[in-house]
Amino acid sequence: MSKSLQEIYRGKIFSLAKTIVFKCHYSAVATNRWLEELGYIVDWENLSTWKYYLNLSGEYHQFDHDYLADTGGYIPVQIAGNNGPISTQFTKELVTGSNADTGTAAEYAYGSKSYKLLVAKYKLLEPLIMGILYSVDLKIAVTAPDWTILHIGGYYASEFPKANNLYVYHSRENDLIETLIEEQEVNIIPEMQKYITNVMTRWITPEYTAVDNLYLATCIGNLAAVIPTKIANLRLANCRTNMAHTFHIGQFLESHGYLGKHVPYLGLKESLWLYRNVDWLYHNFGKADTFNTIVDNILTPSNVPLSGYRLIHDNSDMDKETLYSTPNMVMDVINFKQSGTGTDTYSVRNILDKEAALARENTYNIDNVETTVSKASNRGRFQDLSTKVLESIMIDYSDYSPYSLSDMLLNHWIYHSQNGNYKGTIYITNPYTSERIQLSPLNAFILMTYCYYKGALGIEVDKVPTLHLRMIPKTQGGWVPSSKHLPFPTLEDLKYGTDKRYISESQLKDLYNPHNFNFNIRSADSFYGEVKKVHGITLDRFYKVCNVDDMYGRAMAQAAMRHYYWDDVVVKLSNTNESYTSWLSKMSIDLSNLSNEELVEMGDQLLILSTGIQTSTENQLRNLQKSCIDVLKFFSSYTVQFLDSTLISSPAMGDVKTIRIGEYKIIGYSNIKAEVAKVDVVVKTKASFKFVLPLHKTDIEPSRVINIKKVVNLKLNLGHLSMRDDYNIKRTAMNVKMRIPISGMGMKVTIVEPK
Repeated sequence: MSKSLQEIYRGKIFSLAKTIVFKCHYSAVATNRWLEELGYIVDWENLSTWKYYLNLSGEYHQFDHDYLADTGGYIPVQIAGNNGPISTQFTKELVTGSNADTGTAAEYAYGSKSYKLLVAKYKLLEPLIMGILYSVDLKIAVTAPDWTILHIGGYYASEFPKANNLYVYHSRENDLIETLIEEQEVNIIPEMQKYITNVMTRWITPEYTAVDNLYLATCIGNLAAVIPTKIANLRLANCRTNMAHTFHIGQFLESHGYLGKHVPYLGLKESLWLYRNVDWLYHNFGKADTFNTIVDNILTPSNVPLSGYRLIHDNSDMDKETLYSTPNMVMDVINFKQSGTGTDTYSVRNILDKEAALARENTYNIDNVETTVSKASNRGRFQDLSTKVLESIMIDYSDYSPYSLSDMLLNHWIYHSQNGNYKGTIYITNPYTSERIQLSPLNAFILMTYCYYKGALGIEVDKVPTLHLRMIPKTQGGWVPSSKHLPFPTLEDLKYGTDKRYISESQLKDLYNPHNFNFNIRSADSFYGEVKKVHGITLDRFYKVCNVDDMYGRAMAQAAMRHYYWDDVVVKLSNTNESYTSWLSKMSIDLSNLSNEELVEMGDQLLILSTGIQTSTENQLRNLQKSCIDVLKFFSSYTVQFLDSTLISSPAMGDVKTIRIGEYKIIGYSNIKAEVAKVDVVVKTKASFKFVLPLHKTDIEPSRVINIKKVVNLKLNLGHLSMRDDYNIKRTAMNVKMRIPISGMGMKVTIVEPK
């Protein structure tokens, strides 16, 4: 067992124990008596006004205001501004809720350096500080029975108790700490609730609290001392069950072929399956059933494709001079294959090149090896031969769209932070001095730009740059960047630039979707959520535009869509056009001792902390793919060769401007058979006509027959034929058949002349 991992696991147990908040009405009564001694009036009938319950809900009591009279009645803390730190009030609205400053909340989380400094400065207000950080519902705090757990490890009691009088617990959006209880540990909270209730019910004697002011504190202290041990014992009891903690899962698998290192990357379901079946897998090494079982239970649920290769003879080049076929390696899908991963047929040399990295000296004399393998293959008895060469090829489609999410995050970050719509505090550590740097979102971008330019490109940027942004969504009644930018369009504005012959009013109404996004936010999570909404609405509009097939209508729909966005929005990151030297000095930031690698790492951290992107999707997929293949490799036959797994980065999607159809003029030719004076004469005539195909308005399949009934006036020209006046000409049906190319699709058109 790794000592470091054990210490981390033990530390999280203590963190979980320290975050437990349970109701104790006796403490509330003792607090009231203390306040009365200080001269405060207590409303004993209205529990919602008691200091104990107010502090639990993160609210200030009059005592707290009086204690903080020198600071305006509130605890002061520093948050980031564009021009430096700003003093503000430490309240639950600042650190909790949908508009919380999550950077400040994380900085002052329980046990952090900032938290300890704050408690040391305001010793009598620690219950209030804890209540602000982990505020519980006031109604629940007042009405819940004694010893009810109100908060534990990021989970809060709801107002809907179960039939067994246990409250339902849920995590809170934008909470400042990670949930310290894993989703499969469903028995932790009920068992802890039962233990705390039993202990306190057994040992608390209400009468003693009135005569001994340390009795209650002693009982609570004794309980707190054993809570970490109770949590550890519960998790030990959950071992080898579906409620096991991932630490125990990892350590158990680590003792079985060092498989524990894959647990952080596999899904919970896949980890538990491996945890449950690892003994069976050990006793069935190298079997086909074992291989298929792992593929079905680990690779396929994880969306990791796997393919094998078959050796097939290609006889297409054989002739009288070439007596042997060409051996090819053809990919054979095992579970599924992602589209766009390349060809299915490879030469023997291609596979040998892929196998080069599997063992040392695989590249030695590879030309002769290719010749030997080819000769042995094309002279073999079997035309189709399965091999033991396997490969997994994936494509990262996370950012595969014509309007990428990462591009929108970057543009909106700059735009809204410069306009003051995106506020908040971002903390980052200087790797050289270990100093905590406090930044606003705008300053975070300025610093990130400097780090990337100097660290990745080796360019010392002189001035804080001015940028040009695109795809900024307009909002109704919102701010307009400049006189050249138009405001949010109306439906009449969209109609003005379109023609109803090509795009209908209903199609325009589908594009017209008034929206107002809330970018008055203070957290990276909220910022990410709003940009995600913008991205979703943009893609929805794009797909509606794609439904318009007519070439004129498509152009009009695209133009209508562009009315909802601003392009070429000029943003000055610094209104004074100051240099980076001056800016870094003003912000008291010294990066002179950092290496290029440290600068790039700092830039990555600023990007993650400011936009809400946790980690690289490509790295996540790569680690997942490697873990799945490594597990399969461990339990497979030693003769099976696994080629280096390949992950293709998210491809760029381009809106290809294909040729589209509109109004077409079609000329048809026909042969008319007429009976003249009882003599059959074939007369050739010509008819020309024009019609419009409303292809963009029909729901018929592209490969279809359209019957267009049109009267065609035919003029017979018998030419040199000499006939009697009593000839009789019978009109017959005229059929014209032709094919019209429509973006690569064939269409048969039949024109029928009515009788």
